[in-house]
Amino acid sequence: MQKVFKSSILAGIFIAVAGYIYLTVSGIVGACMFAFGLLGVCYIGLHLYTGKAGSVSLNKSDDIYYPVLGWILLFNVVGTTIVALMLSVVAGDGVISNLQSIINNRLNATALEAIIKAIFCGFIMEMAVFMYKKNTPLGILFGVPLFILCGFYHSIADSFYYALYLFHGGKFETALLVTYLLSIFGNLLGCNVRRLFVKA
Repeated sequence: MQKVFKSSILAGIFIAVAGYIYLTVSGIVGACMFAFGLLGVCYIGLHLYTGKAGSVSLNKSDDIYYPVLGWILLFNVVGTTIVALMLSVVAGDGVISNLQSIINNRLNATALEAIIKAIFCGFIMEMAVFMYKKNTPLGILFGVPLFILCGFYHSIADSFYYALYLFHGGKFETALLVTYLLSIFGNLLGCNVRRLFVKA
């Protein structure tokens, strides 16, 4: 569990840094640079919720048993929250403006929109990691910008955005919590789409 603890926190840190890069640069370039986060996670072999949810099992003897996936999610959020707390001190007006756009998008999403956008994000992320395991980073380099530019919801990136929003004086909204919980579930579903059709 100690290994999962450290690995999951560092994975959250990578995704949070990538999220901040996107808030700083934005647009297509920012979306492409976000790939730094998942590249770091994959090359080091860290535990990321959207990287492990596609291999989750009901078998207690397997590495990613369901309760373990819950701990990975929790520690990912710990990592993103640490980064959000630190970067809230230095976040400029441009970063906060881009952040507010993301928050508004989440606040205005219906439950159906949130879960659909999270499913497709999970699908893309699982395939990106799967392709990386087949010795190509192309899934990451194309998949990460793809999910961002499509406006799909990544639960770990969103945990950073939400934390940064709150640390920078944002108001807690129940709608954000609901959207976040739906994103977690949607990511889980999306990460397991491939396994429903093929075993590879």
